[in-house]
Amino acid sequence: MHSSPAASDLARHPVGQPARILSLPGDDPQFQRLRAMGLCEGRKVEVIRHGSRMILSVAGVRIGLDRQLAARIQVLSGS
Repeated sequence: MHSSPAASDLARHPVGQPARILSLPGDDPQFQRLRAMGLCEGRKVEVIRHGSRMILSVAGVRIGLDRQLAARIQVLSGS
């Protein structure tokens, strides 16, 4: 029996496990900027480091992200 991937917010996603971005909130300028940097729906992401400032790997680039913003991004683990 296979377990289905679990959705969670990016701030709680474990370090080193791949995930896929499910959603970023609406038209908030902060999220528009993240989309322009490549952090967008459907993109694979990996948490490199947790903390008040998280480090993510997205498309081979590292991005620093405030943990409060990360908590508003939904990801699907194991993707």
